[in-house]
Amino acid sequence: TRQPGVIQRASDCFARLTGGRYARIISPVGEAEVRVETPAGDRVPLPHLSRGTQEQLYLSLRLGLIEEFDQHGESLPVIMDDILVNFDPDRARAAGTELLDFARDRQVLFFTCHPATVAMLRELDAELPVRAHPLPRGRPLRSPFSLRTAPATPFCPSAPG
Repeated sequence: TRQPGVIQRASDCFARLTGGRYARIISPVGEAEVRVETPAGDRVPLPHLSRGTQEQLYLSLRLGLIEEFDQHGESLPVIMDDILVNFDPDRARAAGTELLDFARDRQVLFFTCHPATVAMLRELDAELPVRAHPLPRGRPLRSPFSLRTAPATPFCPSAPG
């Protein structure tokens, strides 16, 4: 079946993120539900996917939508906050590769407080610009949405410098 450009792009990304375990994303015309398909042709509804795989699907859809938008308008910065926390190490690495490739054509701001994520991204690209903002000991995190307490720069506790 013919799928919109967003779904086609997302399917390619999802297949790479899952190491080929899922071949494509299906969004049947007239249905609100999205499914994924295995290389054998089995269709899997979202509730049957693990949380990590669901998040990989959402990331793939987000990247596909941004790429489609970029084809028809101005490229905008993309902001991501700890999106790899529920990915296993192999899929996190695949997502890191995908994100670094994605960032070649647009500005991507990626926030994490996990030193292992920073280390993995640096392994994939030694030239990756990383800025660490450790929190002072004993200082509570404050809501980034509170205008009175929002820090001027993002914080990233215990990230390697």
